[in-house]
Amino acid sequence: MNFDFPPQNVITRAEKLTPIGETLAQLPVDVTIGKMLIMGTVFDQIDAVLSLAAALSVQSPFTNWAHRNPDCVAARKSLDSDHGDPFTLLNGYRAWLEEKARAARDGPSAGATRKWCKRRGFEEQRFYEMTKLRQQFKSLLQDAKLLPDSAGGFEGRDASAAAMSSAERSARYGELKQLRTLRREHRLAAPRKKKVLKLESGSGFDAADVELSDEDGGTAGGGDGAVDIRDVEFRLRHDSRQVRDLLDGSTAYGAEDLTMLKLILCSGLYPQLAVADDFNKFKADSEQLYHTRGKGFTVLHPMGVFANCPDVLRLADSDIISLPMPQFSGKQAVSARHQLLCFLTLLETNKPYLVNTFRLPAAQALFLFGREIDSDPQFTRFIVDSWLEVRFPDAVSARAVVAAAVDLRDTWAQLLAARLAFKEGKGDGGEEQQLAPVDAKRGRALSRSLVAFMRAETFYTVRRLLAADVKDIYSREPAFVDPTARGRALDTELETGFTIAPHGVKGGVALTSYLTYGCLHESALGEEAPAPGEEEPWECPGCEKELVGSPMELLVHQVKCRREALQGEF
Repeated sequence: MNFDFPPQNVITRAEKLTPIGETLAQLPVDVTIGKMLIMGTVFDQIDAVLSLAAALSVQSPFTNWAHRNPDCVAARKSLDSDHGDPFTLLNGYRAWLEEKARAARDGPSAGATRKWCKRRGFEEQRFYEMTKLRQQFKSLLQDAKLLPDSAGGFEGRDASAAAMSSAERSARYGELKQLRTLRREHRLAAPRKKKVLKLESGSGFDAADVELSDEDGGTAGGGDGAVDIRDVEFRLRHDSRQVRDLLDGSTAYGAEDLTMLKLILCSGLYPQLAVADDFNKFKADSEQLYHTRGKGFTVLHPMGVFANCPDVLRLADSDIISLPMPQFSGKQAVSARHQLLCFLTLLETNKPYLVNTFRLPAAQALFLFGREIDSDPQFTRFIVDSWLEVRFPDAVSARAVVAAAVDLRDTWAQLLAARLAFKEGKGDGGEEQQLAPVDAKRGRALSRSLVAFMRAETFYTVRRLLAADVKDIYSREPAFVDPTARGRALDTELETGFTIAPHGVKGGVALTSYLTYGCLHESALGEEAPAPGEEEPWECPGCEKELVGSPMELLVHQVKCRREALQGEF
């Protein structure tokens, strides 16, 4: 049975806008891009997120022959990121800005950045578009009260001029005068095109049929020494200080930043995930297949970084362990390094291609973003969103992952709610600033916890379920919840505002709005869940107490214990 869920968490099942949905309604951008931008303000990663969102919103900057020309591939090699295509684009944009900053420092050279792009198979026009779009995204966030006017890594002309010395202002004035002269000469020298209305019978007026003069286009004169009008316009809008700000804002400074950027991107793109085919290890690099929730047997786009280095997606023999258990004797590998691909677009031409992909640890991504997570009574087998199965060797390792994910999701939701409420003037004082001080501290603490969670190593298997596998997966047996079972209270909220109660449709117990315990049929290969009172004792890693209880009771205790231990940070 497939329980559909509203996409992107912007509407409820009652078809009402959620708080983030109301905010997204104020941003005239794609929902996925809007969510990335909002999350960037929550985690103080807005500078890099602005650049990433702009890079993902324009056409690919690669030329058609960029991946077929060996000289371009070699020149671009240092920009490739094995984390995924968005970070390769970010590296390319940053390197282009470095060339612009070098030209601003050493003196412009006619067509320098254009030649730099050509050698690497880039269309420079896309980088100019990204720069403009980045500023537009920043302005939208400011209009929505999600950013103050001075945030976003790009200051206005007045603020930049105020930070200059008198000598710098004088030099900038002379540069602007020269640039305006170049622009005026280019416009006078450019051939004027007539505006012609082409009206086809029966079609009515169409703005696309109007041929307009092209004042922005290319160069004047056509040679290498010709004026590049796009470069002139760029330098008119950005002085050297602003170029440096753009450069700093487009840099991910460490592994922690990369991990957080991946989570921010995935929060906007989920459920656009793909899992590798079970037989990829027996196939050539060009024949690697991946399956999405709605489309099987997709391939990586040849322009993607993983199409040229698929080894980073494969499990090494040293990453796989063997377990003497019947449920792990199949073709699924037991490893702590399973990965999923998150993608921006599924492009269907002669083949279905995954475009703009990046990789994430599989179990961590699924438990952080899954909309429907269902478990068996043993708490070792989980089905996420009715298409992926995750199986752990034992309930102890499963509880460690699930308890951390439940706590992180709730903290993330509370931080986002506080951010949106503060934006709307509902916080203390209602001032228009980026975050309340306590929320900024919580954001940094949550970032550290999320990075630690993504790096945690737990062995498991992951596989795609077929239609026959999910035909009858729920027991639908009513569950009884004793809130004071064995003296251990179950009235702790694992999710703020959600009461633990039996699930009326699937069976089992709904622990949160997305996590249901004990609703799956018990696996024929696994061990039966122990009867009440026959469970083995377990020592809590937090409080070090020895406890006996069902997996559900122990999970509730572990989440509660974890929150008490981290109370000082959050």
